Amino acid sequence: MENKEHLLIAANYQLFAQRAGEKELIEKTAPDRPYVFITGFQMAIDGFEEHVSGLEPGDTFHFTLAPSEGFGEYDPEGVHVLPRDSFNVKGRFDSENVFQGAIIAVQDPQGQEFHAQVIKVDKEHVTIDTNHPLAGKLLTFEGDIVENRPATQAEVDQLIKQLMSEEEEEGHCCGHCHHEDGKQCQHHEDDSSHHCRRGEGGKGHHCCHHH
Repeated sequence: MENKEHLLIAANYQLFAQRAGEKELIEKTAPDRPYVFITGFQMAIDGFEEHVSGLEPGDTFHFTLAPSEGFGEYDPEGVHVLPRDSFNVKGRFDSENVFQGAIIAVQDPQGQEFHAQVIKVDKEHVTIDTNHPLAGKLLTFEGDIVENRPATQAEVDQLIKQLMSEEEEEGHCCGHCHHEDGKQCQHHEDDSSHHCRRGEGGKGHHCCHHH
């Protein structure tokens, strides 16, 4: 049975990012592995979803999103220099998860989880950046539509189940921020089961996803 509120879209694409006149290929799908998502669940950034939802299989696309349509403007205040010992686990620095280029999960004083990229580790400090790696950049997508149809109710139900499972798994995070400036990150030293999301520059997932 179809669920007419949501579309299942499969697309091949190349993503280019540009800032200060420099254009860089961020990622591209393999011809036999298109990016597949269901609309209405924030699986893709809004600008991408809006541009491809009205296209038919076989249609090509080429569009550019401003930072406001993609991952937002770059905020210099999103960079924080924190004491190295804030990332200790059982008295030792967590070098397995906290290293330059790693993506770690932290919490603010209200308990809201967000991700940050480690941009520098030295003897006394760890510098993290809470901006998305593509914040402040123009995003250009080039590609074609492989499939665009109403999602079935079974596909929607399966996705909802998957998203709920992922939310439960993300209950453990690498640290929480509770310093007077609201940005100091500390590990849960009593929770050996925690894990950090890791990747190089945030490129471990499709960049048209919400991160």
